[in-house]
Amino acid sequence: MKTKQNIISAIIIILCLTILSSFFVACSKSSGLNHYPNEGGATTDGSGLIMPSGENRKIIYDVYAAIETDNFSNTLKAIENAIVEINTDCEDKSYVSKSEIDNATSYAEIVLKVNTDKLAVFLNKFSDFGRVVNRHISSEDITEKYADTAAIIAAYNAELQLLQEKLEKENNTDVAFRYTTRITQINKEINYYQSLLNSYDSVVDFSTVTLRIYSKGEVPIEEKYDKKIEKVFFGSLNFLLEILKFLFLALIAIWPYALIALAVFLLIKYIRKYLKKKHKSQSGVQKDLDEHSQDTFR
Repeated sequence: MKTKQNIISAIIIILCLTILSSFFVACSKSSGLNHYPNEGGATTDGSGLIMPSGENRKIIYDVYAAIETDNFSNTLKAIENAIVEINTDCEDKSYVSKSEIDNATSYAEIVLKVNTDKLAVFLNKFSDFGRVVNRHISSEDITEKYADTAAIIAAYNAELQLLQEKLEKENNTDVAFRYTTRITQINKEINYYQSLLNSYDSVVDFSTVTLRIYSKGEVPIEEKYDKKIEKVFFGSLNFLLEILKFLFLALIAIWPYALIALAVFLLIKYIRKYLKKKHKSQSGVQKDLDEHSQDTFR
């Protein structure tokens, strides 16, 4: 009885896991749309940029925007003029990538590096590019992370200076070798953390702005909530159906082996039964012989 309950519990757990996995797969497919946050939503006015209070803060800004335009050439020219004006002589830090205009879908994507000090000014120029359908701004404060990295470099530099002073006064070659080895290790660590600090400076000084340019009427419309529910439900149902199909095929595939296993099981059971019966018969004959021998002896 207990074994039967365990089997039923295992089946229920497997079904629950199957349903959950189908749900997560459906959700991932539904959320896999290549849209920016709220793309196709309401227009955002103003820069929408709030600078954190306090001096010397290290903030990484990422801006995503969807823009609708009647003329791709004019829009691209306006973007180019704006980035040259904002970044002045830093054009080498302007374009990260610039996709070719796809005439089939009337779509282009541009990734820019914009001087963070003038980011708000650049955002106010979006209206010159076309109709701003949506804009999303995210920020990450890495001030503490930056300070920790700078502190590590300072500590290594202090240790490096101390070792170099000791090395100049050291006459023992073995000790001098250990100092030299440690100095080499410290220089490697300083180079690593300095490159990390430089990368922080780069992403802080120049924010990333990603623009998606659409022709008029081509901006993807954000799905309504009921449509998302419908997609998740049927996606989950389809995945569950695929699992049942797989289990059915697996059952067909193992059926010949199951028949062979059953035949072997029945054969073994028959042999064991035959041997047990034979052993019992031999034991009965032996018992009769023993009784007959006893009677004769008496």
